[in-house]
Amino acid sequence: MLGRTGSGTARRTSVGNGHSPTESLPNLTAITVVATGLQTRVFLAYGPMTGPEFTVAIPIYNGADTISQTLESVFSQSFQDFEVIVLDDGSDDQSLEVVASIRDDRMRVEQFEHGGIGISFNRCIERARGRYLKILPQDDTLHPDCLSEMSALLAKTDRPSLAFSRRELLYDRADRRSIRFVKKHAQPDAGLQPLEAVNDGPKLLRRWKASGLLTQNLIGEPVATVFPVELARSIGGFSAVMKQNLDFLFWIRLAARGDVCFSERKLCSFRLHAAGTSHRNYLDGNLGKLGLERLRLLQELSCDSEVVAVLPDIEAKIESERERLAGLPLKKYFFFWKSFHKMADLEAMPRP
Repeated sequence: MLGRTGSGTARRTSVGNGHSPTESLPNLTAITVVATGLQTRVFLAYGPMTGPEFTVAIPIYNGADTISQTLESVFSQSFQDFEVIVLDDGSDDQSLEVVASIRDDRMRVEQFEHGGIGISFNRCIERARGRYLKILPQDDTLHPDCLSEMSALLAKTDRPSLAFSRRELLYDRADRRSIRFVKKHAQPDAGLQPLEAVNDGPKLLRRWKASGLLTQNLIGEPVATVFPVELARSIGGFSAVMKQNLDFLFWIRLAARGDVCFSERKLCSFRLHAAGTSHRNYLDGNLGKLGLERLRLLQELSCDSEVVAVLPDIEAKIESERERLAGLPLKKYFFFWKSFHKMADLEAMPRP
C-alpha cells in the first residue's frame, strides 16, 4: 500500500511489481529556490545526480482507462537508457492498481495529495534522476523510436534547452470541438518554419514573436518535448498558477537559454478526450479566461531577464494585450470583466 502525503513530498514509493520497497526515498541532493513571475518555487532534487539519459515521468490523476497503454509505449522503446516515474496526484479510481500490475524494475511509483497540473509537472522535475526529462501525460503515448530520435537530436548540440517533435492527434469521438482542434493544431510548428534539426533558441523566439503568435503554442504539448532537468530546475519549472498556457510559457523560457532541437517526424501521440486537461478546462470555464491567461503569460515572461534580453519590447506587448482586453464587449466577454480584479495582482508583479 502506498502512503499518501502532502503536495511536497511522497512518503513511500513502489516499484514495478507493485510492492513497497524496503529502502526509503533517495537522499535529498539539492535545493533550488527560484523567484519567478507570480511566485517563488522551491525544488528539492532527489537521488544521484548521475542517472539514465532520460526520465519519463507520468503524472496520473484518475487515469485507469489509459495508463496501461501509456506505460506499454514507454517500455516498448528502442532506446532503453531511461527510468520511469509514475506520480499519482490523488487518484480515487483504479489507476494505482493498474500500474501495480505492470512489472518493470525501471519504474517507481509515488503518491501525493491532489495538487493540480502545474504542481504535478513540477514534481516530475523534482523527482527526475535522468539528464533529460520527458513528461508523458497519462493518456498520451510514445512511438517506438521516440527516445532514440530525441537522444540523437540532443547529441547534436552542447547547449540544448529543449527538443520537440511533431505528434499524431488521436480523438475518441469526432465531435465538433475535437475536429476543430485537429484542424487548427495539426502542425503547431508551422508558425516557426523553416526549422533545422538544431536551432538557436533566441533567434527562434524572435521569429516566434515576429509571426504575431507569441501567445500561441507553436511547440506542442508536453508529450512532444524533452528538456534538460537541471535547466528546468534552475528557472523554477512550470507556473503553478496558470491553467492552460503553462506549458508553452515554459517552452519559451527554456528556448531563451540555448538551442532548440526539432524533429519533423511524428514521434508521439496526443489524445483528445473528455477527461483530458484541455477539455476539463473547457468544462470548468477556464478556456473562457484565456485572454487573462495570455496577459498573465506575458507578465511572467517580462519577469524573466533572459527572455527580456531576447524580446526587449515585451512590455509594449503587455500594454497592447491589456488594452485589447479592456475594450472587449462587456456582454459577450463577461468572464474577462469578472476576472478583471486580478489585474491588480499582475500590476504588482516584480519587473526584471
